[in-house]
Amino acid sequence: MKYTDKLRAMCRPATAVIAASLLFAACNNDEDTEKPGPGPDPEPETELSFACDVTDITASSAKVIVSPIDGYTGYYYFDVMEKTEFETQYADNLQVLADRFETMIQETADRYIEAGLVSSIEELMESAIASQGIADYEYQTLNPLTDYCVWACGVDLQGKVTSDISVIKEFTTLDVEHSGMTFDIAYDPDTYQLTLTPSGDENYVWGLLSAEDYQQYYNNSAEECIKDLVDTYVEGGVLEANLHTGTVSASMILKATVGENVVVAAGYEDGITTSVAEYRFEFAGNPSATITEDVETTLGAMTSAFYSNWGETPEGSGLDQATVMLSDYESMKQLYIDVWYPHGEAISGTYEINNSNEARTAIAGRITSTLNPSFYAVLNAEALEFEQYALLESGTITIMGDDMSMFYSVTVDAKSGDYSVKVDYTGMMFSASSAGASLSPVAPAAKVGALKLSQHTAAAFGPGPERVNPRVKALCALAK
Repeated sequence: MKYTDKLRAMCRPATAVIAASLLFAACNNDEDTEKPGPGPDPEPETELSFACDVTDITASSAKVIVSPIDGYTGYYYFDVMEKTEFETQYADNLQVLADRFETMIQETADRYIEAGLVSSIEELMESAIASQGIADYEYQTLNPLTDYCVWACGVDLQGKVTSDISVIKEFTTLDVEHSGMTFDIAYDPDTYQLTLTPSGDENYVWGLLSAEDYQQYYNNSAEECIKDLVDTYVEGGVLEANLHTGTVSASMILKATVGENVVVAAGYEDGITTSVAEYRFEFAGNPSATITEDVETTLGAMTSAFYSNWGETPEGSGLDQATVMLSDYESMKQLYIDVWYPHGEAISGTYEINNSNEARTAIAGRITSTLNPSFYAVLNAEALEFEQYALLESGTITIMGDDMSMFYSVTVDAKSGDYSVKVDYTGMMFSASSAGASLSPVAPAAKVGALKLSQHTAAAFGPGPERVNPRVKALCALAK
């Protein structure tokens, strides 16, 4: 895996899956394994020795078990890296690896502290990063038929390396069973339907993103794109839910970006099993409306609502993007609102609707914002497709509420084509924050699962430019 391409902020997700993907996968240390008590840190040692075993090796995963020897009872850290990467970048200068490790520890701690998951770097180290005694970790985003090395070093609870770094084990992942399955992909601009038809009955994954993102983030490499998508699903624990068989037909309304879009697809079984298919199509834009009469409703008592903070963006603006969703499970009516708002401030206020029909774009502003895409919809619960919807073209959305109680009123007075859309909602609004400032009082922090920087954070041990990955778009397009 190329750690230079990993994200510095992992954001995922559609609806609840996205919120859940903020948390990293457990588990580094078995809860049943007794560890020595914290106690005072031992004196730094120049060289440490470790016993290491690697089991359950597949094409994309392996379980690594590590134990210090020679009486060492302090803290340590271990991780895996592609052997060629270690040899070319660090073998001749291990201090570079140590320095980058310490930098990533500090950056990770800053994010966790800001999110309210830990109170200090010491707490993060002890609960999720540093190990004592016998520890194990199952790596799940490895590349098939690739040589890896396990490296380890002593650390303290301030995130500093306290010993030499040493390679303690090498192993090779298995190959996958390849097949000749191919894909027939087609887009119908009259119905907005994208159809993927595989030639066989194997599992496969597919993704959707704009041609601009495809070039910028993946240099038009279908292999890199599909690998990144699979890694996202694995890290979020949603891979199985996003494996498909047979023909898939999906509406591109409110999913595709105006202009050229790219679809990638490949078979998957413990790794990519087929050649990666690439398909391009032009998306002219979302239809203005399919509402055939005025809509006026008060969402009922079974309504749920949430808003999700997707992190500070655009870069340097001090602004966050928030998504507000209202959903009435009885009528299957839904309202999505995307807004920009100043970093860390409440979302209450009146927003002017100025929808340009270009998905996922916005103009920053506190009182007057571009909400895009904002739409009212009636969802078919079985097909998970919108049977009736309206992009809100003009009007206002007013959000009034108390962040401390998360009790809000949302009023929509808008036009869609020739018809009006009026929606009222009053009730609780639940926050799902994935980055940036919290939109609601911080709940008691959940137990932080074991964290391996190579698996879950950006540019952990490699140079190179950072990038913002369009994973959210792909996840929204693929969510079942």
